[in-house]
Amino acid sequence: MTKQARGYQSTLMIGFESAYRTQPSTPAGILLPFNTNGLKSSREKNTPATIFNSRNPVEPFDGFTTVNGDIVVPLDAEAFGWWLAACFGSPVTTGASAPYSHVFKVPDGQPSFAVEKKLALTPVVYPRCDGVKINSMSFTAGGSGEATVSLSCEGANETLESAPLDATPVTPFFDRFSNFMAALKVGGTVVAESPSVSLQINNQLDTGEDNFCLGSGGVRGDLPEGIVGVSGTMTTLFKNRTYMDMAMDGTETSLELKWTKGTKSMTVMLAELQFARNTPAIEGPQGIKLELPFQSYHRADAANSVVVVTLVNSTSGYPTGV
Repeated sequence: MTKQARGYQSTLMIGFESAYRTQPSTPAGILLPFNTNGLKSSREKNTPATIFNSRNPVEPFDGFTTVNGDIVVPLDAEAFGWWLAACFGSPVTTGASAPYSHVFKVPDGQPSFAVEKKLALTPVVYPRCDGVKINSMSFTAGGSGEATVSLSCEGANETLESAPLDATPVTPFFDRFSNFMAALKVGGTVVAESPSVSLQINNQLDTGEDNFCLGSGGVRGDLPEGIVGVSGTMTTLFKNRTYMDMAMDGTETSLELKWTKGTKSMTVMLAELQFARNTPAIEGPQGIKLELPFQSYHRADAANSVVVVTLVNSTSGYPTGV
């Protein structure tokens, strides 16, 4: 009997493109750890309105090919840098030897890449999506669960290959961050009464149908990025009115999330943000919590980026071409 493919035998490889939907002449694959990979293609069979002398329907016609889905990956100090590079482009890296410091900022552009799954059939099949970009990156710091990041991706097309993109890919070292390693600052002051902070970085890709061009075979011709949106929610134990007053008054402040593991760290800095007005609800006899949505922006900060992510680790670089 033919054996069903197992998820644990699967792999995920990415390869940065030299231009949209164009791999370099010698593709460079990066094999990355993941929890789930929902990126896939689909194409609808649409029902025509054609009448042909009976009540029987005529054959359907094909719609556009769409490639999208979420990839969930573990948050770590080394391999996750490649996903940051996919979201932001190549960082500015300093250091002659480890530890290296990689600073990611919002660039004028965004890299595209291929995403390849390995499906352990006999023979092995490699579904490969091209023209992929990260539309949004979402994560939550806090709680006792696994620290993960959800990457909402969009792409152009998917092909079924019989050989991998790269037979000898880079396999980064994996060094997991845990939620208890995270610390929070607001306005430069340590916050010790926040159970969680959620954050989303949205590249606002143009996924409209007007990017499907004639002669392209029903796939996207481009996937332009838009203005980056950075938002989230900070939850605190309601012990005083400090943050509620900041929200009520529209006071500008900053927010810093930092995971630290020995000499390694990842810092997410939002230098300019405002909390949305939101007073606490009383949901029962237990302790009251205050949930404050926020939006970050760039107005005058010297970093010139709505979000700055600094990764300190033993990896010498994360080249993407962007």
